[in-house]
Amino acid sequence: MNTDVSRLLKTACVGLLCTHICGLEQALQNDTVEPYIEDALEHLLSTGNEYDPLAQEDILTIKEHILTASSKPTVWQRILRKEAEKTSEDVQKIILNSIVDFVEKQSYTLALEKTNNKHIAKKVSNNLHDFIKNRVGKTSGFKSGSLSRFVGTRFRATVYEQCSRYSATGNTTSMRIVKCKICRKKRVESECITLSPCKHIACKKCTFQYFFEQGTRSRCPYCSKTVDVERLKEVFYTTNIQDNQNN
Repeated sequence: MNTDVSRLLKTACVGLLCTHICGLEQALQNDTVEPYIEDALEHLLSTGNEYDPLAQEDILTIKEHILTASSKPTVWQRILRKEAEKTSEDVQKIILNSIVDFVEKQSYTLALEKTNNKHIAKKVSNNLHDFIKNRVGKTSGFKSGSLSRFVGTRFRATVYEQCSRYSATGNTTSMRIVKCKICRKKRVESECITLSPCKHIACKKCTFQYFFEQGTRSRCPYCSKTVDVERLKEVFYTTNIQDNQNN
């Protein structure tokens, strides 16, 4: 028997077996999928949001995403040319994953609009993604409305509060994590200084200790190129004034 034909038959057999196993839990019919999704979203998201137009708009966006994902057949269904069928467990997973996906993308968009700072937006988005992912990980026993603060006005208030917290540092130019070329530790970029002209990055503490604490040095500790020490002094003077004003 041809090897390719043999592989195809084996794949089809595995697909039939998986279909049979998955079929042990009754699949939702096409006319019952949408009502099931509506009931689940009502249970998880709608409590306290009935009169919030923004929440209703968010819930509609999530619902459309879920319906699209639910209509896609699995790999085995595509191989066997079967109609897309989902069990209630399958749809529940799609619902929760769709909520997580919405929270991550929407929080990034809202934070970017609020701060015009990609690093803060990414930080806020990651925070909310991790928080809701931990909640979604505990899929059993969701209480009614337990995810309701991740849509609408309440959700936006959470995003804006986090934006304010990160912006309050007084330096919103970057929340990017970089590595100091002297101590080799990871730091927030706003806590570091870029050496001129070589562009290597070092944290403020290491920079001060290396260049000024034990007599003035003028070469980059990483590449040995001559550093503009006078400009470095100006940078230290400026950042110290800003730090004092923010404290």
